[in-house]
Amino acid sequence: MAIGTGPAALARMAAVDTLVAAGDLDGALAHVDERLAHRPGDAAFQLRRGVLLRRLHQHGESLAQLSALFERFPDDVEVRLELAAARRMAGDGDGSMRLYAEVLAEAPANRAALIGRIDTALHFQLTDAALRHALAGLAVLPGHVGLAVKLGVVLRKLQRHDESRAHLAALAARHPDNLAVRHELAAACRMTGDRAASMGLYDRTLATDPGNRDALVGRVDTAAHFGRVDEALAHAEAGLARRPAELKLLVKKGVMLRELGRLDACVAHFADLVARRPGNLWFRHELAAAKRQMGDREASLRLYDETLRTLPGHRVARLGRLDTAVRLAGSDEIERELCAALGALGAATSDAGRIGAASLVCRALAGLSSDRAGVVLRAQRDLLAAARDLLPGNLLWSVYEIADLLGLGADYAPFAASLLARETIGPGEARRILMKIFEVGLPGWPDIGAFVETRIPPGDRQLFALERRALEGGAAAALAARPRVPGRRRPASEVLLLSRLLVRVGRPRRAARYLGLAARQAPHDATLFRAHVRALLACGAGELAAARLAARLAEGADLSPDWLAALSDGLAEHGDLEGARSLIERHRNGQLPPRLQHTYINVLFGLGDTVAAAAEIARFRDAGMNKHAAHFAPSLLGLLAADALMQDADPAAEPEFALVSPAMRTVRDWRQRPPAGARPAAGPVPRKIVQYWNDPVPPAEIAAIMRSWEAAAGFAYHCFDRARALGFLRERLGIDWAKALKHAVSPAEESDYFRLCYLMLEGGLYADCDDWLTGDAEALAGGSPGLTVMLEPRGTIGNNLIVAAPRHPVLVWAAAAARRALLERHNDSTWTKTGPGLLTRAVAHYLTRSDAAGTPPDVAIPHRWQLAAHVSFHVPLPYKRSRGYWNRQSMAGDLAHFGAAFRAVAGG
Repeated sequence: MAIGTGPAALARMAAVDTLVAAGDLDGALAHVDERLAHRPGDAAFQLRRGVLLRRLHQHGESLAQLSALFERFPDDVEVRLELAAARRMAGDGDGSMRLYAEVLAEAPANRAALIGRIDTALHFQLTDAALRHALAGLAVLPGHVGLAVKLGVVLRKLQRHDESRAHLAALAARHPDNLAVRHELAAACRMTGDRAASMGLYDRTLATDPGNRDALVGRVDTAAHFGRVDEALAHAEAGLARRPAELKLLVKKGVMLRELGRLDACVAHFADLVARRPGNLWFRHELAAAKRQMGDREASLRLYDETLRTLPGHRVARLGRLDTAVRLAGSDEIERELCAALGALGAATSDAGRIGAASLVCRALAGLSSDRAGVVLRAQRDLLAAARDLLPGNLLWSVYEIADLLGLGADYAPFAASLLARETIGPGEARRILMKIFEVGLPGWPDIGAFVETRIPPGDRQLFALERRALEGGAAAALAARPRVPGRRRPASEVLLLSRLLVRVGRPRRAARYLGLAARQAPHDATLFRAHVRALLACGAGELAAARLAARLAEGADLSPDWLAALSDGLAEHGDLEGARSLIERHRNGQLPPRLQHTYINVLFGLGDTVAAAAEIARFRDAGMNKHAAHFAPSLLGLLAADALMQDADPAAEPEFALVSPAMRTVRDWRQRPPAGARPAAGPVPRKIVQYWNDPVPPAEIAAIMRSWEAAAGFAYHCFDRARALGFLRERLGIDWAKALKHAVSPAEESDYFRLCYLMLEGGLYADCDDWLTGDAEALAGGSPGLTVMLEPRGTIGNNLIVAAPRHPVLVWAAAAARRALLERHNDSTWTKTGPGLLTRAVAHYLTRSDAAGTPPDVAIPHRWQLAAHVSFHVPLPYKRSRGYWNRQSMAGDLAHFGAAFRAVAGG
C-alpha cells in the first residue's frame, strides 16, 4: 500500500517543511506529534516523524518508528529508503545495505538508493566500497549531479584530495549555482590547504543566503582545520545567532570549547543540550567525550550505557566505552570492554560487521601493554584477517607494526602486503612506513620508499619525496633538489620538515627566520609557533623567544591543549619554570594530555618540588595512561622520581651530592643568588677540542658535523675512538682507569666517562659529535672561568658541551665517581652513572664545598640557549633513529617479513 495524505494535512506538512528549512527540528517534531495525537494512524506523518527523529540523532526511537511502519507498508519504497537510513545510523550496516539492494533490484536507477548505499559505506569506513558504489551509480545515471558530488566526497575520504578538488571544480563549472557542488568544492579546497578559496566559496553562498546551514557549518570546519579554533568558535556562535536550533552548529560550538581547553564550559554546554534533548545521541556522546577528557570515567561510561541499553550494538557507543578504558583505565578493563563490545556485535558476517569489529580491536591495541596486546593479536587473528582488505591504511599499518614488534610479523605479513597492494596509500601511513624501514635498515629500503611514493596521491607526494631524498642522500642534497614554486605558500608540514633540514646542514638561524615567516602567516597554528620559539632558542635568540611568548600570553585568549603545550614548553626551555608551572596550573582542567603532563612533571622537578612531582606521577599512573605509564619507569622522569622518593623517605640518609633531585635544588639556589665577589683566578682553558666516537670512522652525517669543530681556528683538534681512548687512559691514569672504560655497557657510557677523564687531565673543550659548531669556539673558551657547563631546561646539568681548565674539582670528583661506578658495575642508568645526572651531582658537591670554605666557586652555568649562539645542540639526524646509532635504546621488531611482502606486490 502506498502512503498518501489528505488535503487537510497539507497545510500542517507545509508548516513542518518551513520549520525544517529554518533548522528548527524540535518545532517540526512538535507539529508532527500534534497531528499524530489527533490522527495516530496517519502514515505520512509517522514517516515524517521517523525521519525527524533520525535527524535529531534519536536513532533508537527513529528505528522503532520506521520499523513499525515498514511492517504495515513493506513494499513502499519511501519507507524502505528511510528505514535503511535509520538502520545505518543505529549501527546496522547490513540491514541498511539489504534494503537499498532490494530497492535497486526493483528499480536500478533509484537515485536515493544509489546515494544511500554510498552513505552507508562511508558511515562504516568502507571507502573502497563507497568508491565502487559511486562509480556504479554514475554508470547508471551518468549525468546525476548528486552522485557526482558523492564521488567527490569519496575521493576526499580516500585522501585523494587533488582529484576530489579537480573533479568538483569541473562540476562547479557546469553547475555554478548548485550549492551542494559549491560546498563540497569548498571542503576539497580546505583539504588541499587553500583556506582562502574554501572560505570564499562559503562566503559567496552567505552573501545571498545568510542563514544557509551548510555554509555556516563549513566556515567553522575550515577555521578549525587551519588551527584557528577561536575563530571557529566565533563562526559557530555567529551561525547560532541565525539558526539557534541548528544541531551541527550546537555540536561544533561544544567541540570548539573542548579544543580550546574550556572543558567546564564544554561540559555545561552539552549537559544543557542533553537535558533539553535527552534522546539525542550526538549530544550525549559528545558530553561523554568531554567527561572523559576531564578524567570523569564513571560519568563518561554512564552516558554511553544509556545508548547501549536500547541499542546494544551501537558502534559509536561501543567505541566510546572502549576509548574511555584506553584513556582512563588499565589493560584488564580494556580487554573486558573489548570482549563485551565484540560479544554485543555478534558474528561479523558482512563487510560492515567485519570492519566494525576490527576497528574495536585496533582501538584496544592502542592502549594495551605489550604482553596483553600480543594475547589479543593471537586471539583475534582470524577476525582481523577477515577485515584486512577493508581496514583504512593507517589501521592496517598499525596492526602490522605492533604485531612485528611483538614477534608476530609472520602471522601479520599479509597486512603489509594488503597495504602495499592498494592503489592509494595515504601520506600519513606512507611516512610511517618510510621511517620504519629506514630505522631498521631493511635491505632495499630505498626501493621500497620509491615504490610507496608512487602510491601516494600526487598532491601529497612532494613532501614525502623531500623526506625520502633527505634519508637517502642527506639534507643538503634534498634541499638543493626541492622544487621552488614562486608565490606558493607551503603547508605547515613542509615548513617543519624544511626547517629540520636547515638545522641538519648547520643553518639554525635560517631555520628560525623561515619558521618565523611561516608562523606570522599562520598566527593560529600552535605547532608552527612552538617550532619557531624552539628554533629561536636553538640559535641563541632567547630574548626574541621570550618576546614571542610574552606577546602570545598577553593576548589573553583561551588556550587549547596544543597552545598550552606550546607556551609551557617554550617558557620551560627558556628557563622560566615558575611561569610554565603557573600557566599549566591556571589553565589545567581535568586530566592533562600525556605530553603536557610530561612537561609539567619536568617543570616540577626543575623547581625542586619533588613532592608535587611525585603526586603528579601517581596521578598519571592512577589515570591508567597504559602505554605511557608502562614506559615511564626507565625514562629520565622515572629516574628522578625514584631519586626523589629516596630523598623524601630519609633526607638524612644521603648527602645532597649523592642524589640528583637535591643536587638540582642546590644548583638552582646558587644560580638565583647575586654574585658573591670575584672568583679565584683560574688557569686558562687550553685551546684544544676533544670528541669521542667509538668506531674509527664515524657515519658520514656525523663526520660532517665533527668537521665543524675540527676546522675551528686557533684550536688543536683531537678525536678518540675506543682503542685510542683505552691507550690514553692506560698511559696517563693506569690500568684501572682503562678497565673502567671496558666495563661501560654502551658507547654512550664510554663517551661520558672518557670526556671526564680527558678534561680532568688536559682541560679544553668537549663537544658531542651531534652538536654543530655554528659560531666561534673562541667565544666559548675565551670567556670561560675554570669550568663552564650548561643548564638543561629541566634543571639538570648537560654534559654534551663542557669547557674546562685542567684539574677542575668538579671534573676530578665526577671522573673518580664514574670510575668507581663502572668498576663496581653499578646498576644505575647511564644518565645517572656517567652522564648528566653524575655531572649535576658533581657540580652540587663543588658548590656546597665552596660555600663551606667561603670561596666563590670557579664555575659558570648558563642556560643552554645562551650557548646556542655558537653551538647547534642535538642536531636531529635521521641516523639517530636507525639501529646503527649507539645511543639509541634497543629497538624491537625488524620487519623481517616486510621485504618479502613488498617483492610479492612489486614483482621484484
